[in-house]
Amino acid sequence: MVLFSIMRNLIIILLLIMVANGAEAKLSEQIKAAVIGPESGEYGYEITLINNENGGVINGYPGNQSQPSILGVIQKIKEGYPNLKKISLSVGWYASNDRAEGIKITPKAQGNEGPDWEVAGYTRDTAESITKHDSDYYIWKGTPTDRSVVELCTLLKNEGFEVVFYPFIFVDTLEQTWRGAINAQSDDGVANFLNEYNKFILHYAALEYQGVKLKDVLSGFIIGTELEALTKYRSAITKEFKFVDGLIELAAASRKILGEGVEISYAANWSEYAMDNNGWRHLDKLWADKNINYIGIDAYFPLLSAKEDQSLLTPEDIMRGWQSGINYDYYLDEGVEKKLSPEYALQNLAYWWGHKHKNPDGSLSAWVPKSKKIVFTEAGYTSINHTATEPWAYVDDQADGLGLPSGSNGVVDLRNQYVAYEGTLNFVNKINEMPETKGMIAGIYWYNFDPKGPTDAWEHSHELKIKEYEDSLETGNLIEPHNILLEPLH
Repeated sequence: MVLFSIMRNLIIILLLIMVANGAEAKLSEQIKAAVIGPESGEYGYEITLINNENGGVINGYPGNQSQPSILGVIQKIKEGYPNLKKISLSVGWYASNDRAEGIKITPKAQGNEGPDWEVAGYTRDTAESITKHDSDYYIWKGTPTDRSVVELCTLLKNEGFEVVFYPFIFVDTLEQTWRGAINAQSDDGVANFLNEYNKFILHYAALEYQGVKLKDVLSGFIIGTELEALTKYRSAITKEFKFVDGLIELAAASRKILGEGVEISYAANWSEYAMDNNGWRHLDKLWADKNINYIGIDAYFPLLSAKEDQSLLTPEDIMRGWQSGINYDYYLDEGVEKKLSPEYALQNLAYWWGHKHKNPDGSLSAWVPKSKKIVFTEAGYTSINHTATEPWAYVDDQADGLGLPSGSNGVVDLRNQYVAYEGTLNFVNKINEMPETKGMIAGIYWYNFDPKGPTDAWEHSHELKIKEYEDSLETGNLIEPHNILLEPLH
């Protein structure tokens, strides 16, 4: 224990020296893009204060109720991350279940009482309410008003940011199923989902409020994110990937509205972007489509094994994880490591990007090597021990299970996130400088900034805490590692 404390203190001293040695060493100044959201709530994107029926402020920034929460977040970004100039703004609608057959996708609010709220023609009187957990609390936060989306994107553009529209689907059931698990059992199911889903996406492509068109203040437009089970659905009749075909049609419809000045892509999950479970290059047809500008990947690749000691995590460990190990050299089959060849290694982005792709039947896919850049539409890490094992894992303070990464003992340490960011940035910089992969990764949208501002769950969330950690190093007021399992989350 004494040795661990000495080692940790030495690493902190080294980081402190790096922070003090000029601007190039500051990680906060290397952050160029981030996601805001996804759970904004009905008024989380309002740029003016909204009061409830009792006169209380609904959307005040924590600790400063005289300022709308989103403006406090923007101020925090501008002051702490001076080179962050790109924002992906997530907006959520709600799916009635996780089955494409019969699914409904609509905006929702928290109940039918409160200030004026309108999205896509729905009002509090006509929209369904978000599900409540045991009639105690709403399991989701609500769709932001159309007004606030247009006004906020306009403000961000005027403040010098490039803004990307980023749609989320939340499954509004008590199980809160991940959107990537929404599945179809038939071609008719895919058709039904697309009929519902296209209303969601095309509403924002064409959205206009008081003479301002959303498309005119956007630099990018994502047509979907992590709809993994649907993109991997293969028709038993035609053998085609019906939802992928639907996304291609949606990209064309979006392009017709948005014009050529807005970049369009799809944000695929890390386990989705390259192939389906049988090795078919199901998304290559989409990636090759003329209306798709870049390859979008939500890059939560598992970098390190749960068996590894990550108590003294270093940037070199993270870089090693990007270039070796699970999903690069091997995969796990019922716990047994089995060797991977490069063409099937999900984490070998350089190989995927630089080579033609072959399907199980021997045919070549539509992908043209190096034809389009990769953008990490999401990447992020919590400040929890073992965050690099399962970067997607997060603690849900309203769920029955904590959701810790595999191998984690629940220790919160701001240094974990800092080191994971640094190692990932070092990897991206390295691969972008190599002759065969020069400029391969065009950007990283770090996940995330909470539009509601710092919350009770702030310390163990994906919220960016890079600047806060640097400040703690400079002042010496370090937050000591502590175990969230010992503290009440409800």
